[in-house]
Amino acid sequence: MVEAKKEAEAKKAAAAAKKLGATSKKVPTASKSKAAATTQPAKKKAVASAGVATVVAADARAGGTAVATSTAPARSAVADTAPPAPVKKKAAKKKAASDVATAGPAMKTSAAKAVADADESNADALVMPPKKNAVPEKRVYLGRPTNNVKIGIVGVPNVGKSTFFNCLSKLNIPAENFPFCTIEPNEAVVPLPDQRFNWLVEMVKPASVMPPVIAITDIAGLVKGAAEGAGLGNAFLSHIQAVDAIYHMVRGFDSTEVTHVEGNVDPVRDMKIIQEELRLKDLALVTKLIDSMRKNVERGLGGKEKKLEFEALIRIKEWMESGKDVSFGQWSAFEVEVLNPLQLLTAKPVVYLINVSKRDYLRKSNKYLPKIAEFVKERGGDEPVIPISCEFELEMLDLEASGGLEAYQKENPTHKSTLNRVLKMGYQALGLIHFFTFGKVEVRGWTIRKGRLAPQAAGVIHSDFEKGFIKAEVQAFADLKELGSEEAVKKAGKLKLQGKNYEVQDGDIIFFKFNN
Repeated sequence: MVEAKKEAEAKKAAAAAKKLGATSKKVPTASKSKAAATTQPAKKKAVASAGVATVVAADARAGGTAVATSTAPARSAVADTAPPAPVKKKAAKKKAASDVATAGPAMKTSAAKAVADADESNADALVMPPKKNAVPEKRVYLGRPTNNVKIGIVGVPNVGKSTFFNCLSKLNIPAENFPFCTIEPNEAVVPLPDQRFNWLVEMVKPASVMPPVIAITDIAGLVKGAAEGAGLGNAFLSHIQAVDAIYHMVRGFDSTEVTHVEGNVDPVRDMKIIQEELRLKDLALVTKLIDSMRKNVERGLGGKEKKLEFEALIRIKEWMESGKDVSFGQWSAFEVEVLNPLQLLTAKPVVYLINVSKRDYLRKSNKYLPKIAEFVKERGGDEPVIPISCEFELEMLDLEASGGLEAYQKENPTHKSTLNRVLKMGYQALGLIHFFTFGKVEVRGWTIRKGRLAPQAAGVIHSDFEKGFIKAEVQAFADLKELGSEEAVKKAGKLKLQGKNYEVQDGDIIFFKFNN
């Protein structure tokens, strides 16, 4: 009797399930169901089957049904047409992580998989397609180089800084070409070599030209204890604060005629002295700022943002106390915005210039270079290390001035200057690119940070251009050179109208349209 009763109940349950299944297969259309007619667009019903999630989206406006399938594992058997509740992945991930920590060896694999599943589930739930014409997120960069890029020459005394500066001074552009700009005696404005600019000048033959430039500042030698005021340390360190990047000049030559402030030549020791002085100066500044903010933050004054700024400064201080440069850190966008106004010395990009003898430079061998390269690598940085002979560079410039350079290079074709490479590496360290404007009046090269958008590029020319930006007419230099004229570029459909979200590319030629 009991078995017969169980069999009857099973048949009844099967019949009910069959009926329910038949009902669930009916998808109401807009014309047959009032409920469907009032359904909001893009609401979804999800049904799980054999590990595959099938999404049924009913569009009431069209009265139709669209079905899409995904091979991703379903997260729930049935989801209501209302938006799904947020996935509580933190609790699941926390529990799974706890399982990893406390489980025995046999359980750790499955517990770790649970952590990964929690992450994957959350990622699937939160990924949304980008909105059409969405404004990109604000981009922030460590440092604030503008069109007037400044690079400072830094080093201990008697390493060749002044000789290097004298080489660059021979390339100097007269100050009268820079309106509203006073050039100090220890600053040289040097054109950056760019064959694209030269080509534009030849094509247009304008009344005036202005190539992209770098301002190079010669900063007096730093000594041990400069951060505490040794020598004229504080004044010199403040000069470094005003530059965008650093050429760190290191002595890599022996000479009885040129004394060394430390008594002997040791490039790695000298590099450590400079780096430590810059770090200590930064640390003192950040510590002072933290101390000035502490009482107000502890009282809750200044709100949440001031507290976040205070916490960011604490993290920056701890990073520097560990002996690391700010430029080596991984900082959030908010932390970068806290850092930039401080103009910290160790946040600036560095290019190492190793001043070697003429003999070592020409034979491409120097006993100090391997140790220097090893030290840079051990610090965790990837800064460029460039051998240069200031003695040789000065001789080359004197030959050019006297008209003997061409004959010398014919006799010695492998003897080449490295000044252009040094200038380019300074630009690259800052992540800078060029764009150009041209006309019969002027051909000009402009400097901008890689990743900047069209309105920001317009602002480099004039702030009114950025405020009233409408569109930018853009052509690639490569297209203009290939096709030969702006008219040919237009006919080929390669002169593009770009809006506010256009990211300027290196070598773009741009004409801006703006409202006054």
